[in-house]
Amino acid sequence: MLVLGVLVAVFGGVRARPWGVRVRIISETRVWVLAAAVIAARHALVRIRPLHHRLAESTRLLGRSPAGRAAWPVFLATRPTILLVGYLAIITFGYPVAPAFRVSLREFWNLPARWDAGWYLGIALDGYSYSRHVRGQQNIAFFPAFPKLMRAGGYLLGSESHSDPTDLPVQPRRTLWAGVLISMGAFYWALVYLFHLAREDIGDERAPIALLLIATYPLAVFFSAPYSESLFLLGVVATLFHFRRDELSRASAWGLMVGLTRPNGCLLSIPLTILALQRMWPALEWPRRPDMAIPGTKPGGRMPDERVSALARRVVVAAAPGIGMLVYSGFVYTWTGNPFTWAQAQTAWGREYRALGQMFSDTYAYVIPRGPFVNGVWVPFDVWNGLPTLFVAATIVPVLRRFGWAYALFLLLNLVPPFVSGGLLSMGRLTAIMFPSFFYLAAVLSVRTVPAWAASFAIFQALAATLFFTWRELF
Repeated sequence: MLVLGVLVAVFGGVRARPWGVRVRIISETRVWVLAAAVIAARHALVRIRPLHHRLAESTRLLGRSPAGRAAWPVFLATRPTILLVGYLAIITFGYPVAPAFRVSLREFWNLPARWDAGWYLGIALDGYSYSRHVRGQQNIAFFPAFPKLMRAGGYLLGSESHSDPTDLPVQPRRTLWAGVLISMGAFYWALVYLFHLAREDIGDERAPIALLLIATYPLAVFFSAPYSESLFLLGVVATLFHFRRDELSRASAWGLMVGLTRPNGCLLSIPLTILALQRMWPALEWPRRPDMAIPGTKPGGRMPDERVSALARRVVVAAAPGIGMLVYSGFVYTWTGNPFTWAQAQTAWGREYRALGQMFSDTYAYVIPRGPFVNGVWVPFDVWNGLPTLFVAATIVPVLRRFGWAYALFLLLNLVPPFVSGGLLSMGRLTAIMFPSFFYLAAVLSVRTVPAWAASFAIFQALAATLFFTWRELF
């Protein structure tokens, strides 16, 4: 309530109609008085330390924890900086063509209005729409988790407040900026989870290197934009983190969110199932990790009967990402009569399945006659998508050897299906969430070369930000 009071004071109040119920909070004084009354009642009934003491202690612990010390500097050095680079690129270089849409006459406040952000904004403001007679792009192809969070965040930022008469309507602008804050906040939270996973996989010394590499990666520019990449990365690493610790309720909640965030989120169920089976049959795990074996089992042997129910629970939790996809498919069915219309809608973006061999042969026939130099000059955006794809593809086998089947399958399942259905389209930003590749790179790099790698990555990320925010075709 205290935070809500601040938001109301700064942004002008909350006006919303969730599920048809009218909610109107426009007086910060009333919110603060109510918050004070609740705090006083709680303190009188439950004698524990005051709220501000506990918040101060939590803040200190976060700053002193290894995860906080590793995540904060990386986050602050990259995410706000990319927005600054994008703004400087606009006022320095300008646009090659007029922007497709705007949410503000001022360039800085218009910064998030780029490419697919318009689709998320449309869903956040007006919901989904579908017409059988439209053969072009439709917003039903986008999954709901991120735009619905944008809608809620927009309410908190006063998206329903009165518009500024000197600018464009305030609702789209504040809703898009809510998306930016959600994206950046989710990325920081993902860094914390990544640190804990990396400590187990590559050790305490190398874990901060993994965070630095993923934050400075050239296509990490989308972690500062109102795109779903940050939320998807957070959901994936949080699901894996809790699943590996048998914290199944948390893992299922995060997994469900993954399935509602992106179409490929349902594929996370396969690596999770592999992890569940490895807990029952440790012989399936390769490379071997004795710490993952169930007590009372032998390599190649069976679990005691009382463990079978535990396996069943893990498999059900592993299905959560797939269930999330089915929930959205059920919603789509009520609109269109076909639960997988969202998949068919992808064809409007040029995503149509072709056999993997055909895809490679077409790419070979397109690239080889021209040579790498000519391709780099005439089709530079294919280079931006092709090189990251090759990077992730080159790490699949090393990741398998070092970390096992679950991570390798995660890379493979998030690389091959989009490639065979759309070629290099958007492959660059898809690689930004493939954290096992960065774990491997952090594990094998010499510590002395890490600054050079990070600096090189950051330079190209700044270039990517220049292209993206000036409406060049980096999407």
